[in-house]
Amino acid sequence: MHPESLERDEEDDEEEESEKLTSEEEFQEVQEALGQPVVESLTEERSSKPEPINVDLPSPSAITHPNPILPPVPIAMATPAAATTGTPKELRVNTPTPFEGDRSKLRTFLLDCELYLLINQEIYDHDDKKIAFVLSYLTGGDASMWKNQWLQSKRTGATITLGTYVAFFNDLTDAFKEEEQVQNALHKLHNL
Repeated sequence: MHPESLERDEEDDEEEESEKLTSEEEFQEVQEALGQPVVESLTEERSSKPEPINVDLPSPSAITHPNPILPPVPIAMATPAAATTGTPKELRVNTPTPFEGDRSKLRTFLLDCELYLLINQEIYDHDDKKIAFVLSYLTGGDASMWKNQWLQSKRTGATITLGTYVAFFNDLTDAFKEEEQVQNALHKLHNL
């Protein structure tokens, strides 16, 4: 090696040593100010072999996470409600739009009713319940008048006998079927 590089290496070593001493002195001053026992030298502390710390850890099987990941549970539509309340709970999904007698909307109305009754078949399990459900959505115009007349026709004395859902369905579709469907379709096409 060159004599110049040896001198530079020695100067670098001296600077590092003086920096260590300065940082050790500052560390000792901070410890004294905090009232902690003064460590003689940081280099001595670093060079000493650390002592192992004995900690009793629980076995991996005994460790519980505060939010464990549980396997998925199959979902049954009416079982949870029936188990907790004793009766099935009605699923209120997209109830039918009330029907007021517009013949062009009857098919959509009846399909919406059928879907709702299907989803809630545990609740609407009898023809009387199904008929009452559909009747409750006949709310205005010609549909409301038809409902009143139909209920009057089912009255015998003080009781009302609604009959079967199929017969009711046929009565409703006959009363509000679109007359001259082909002619109406051609008229709509002509107006386009």
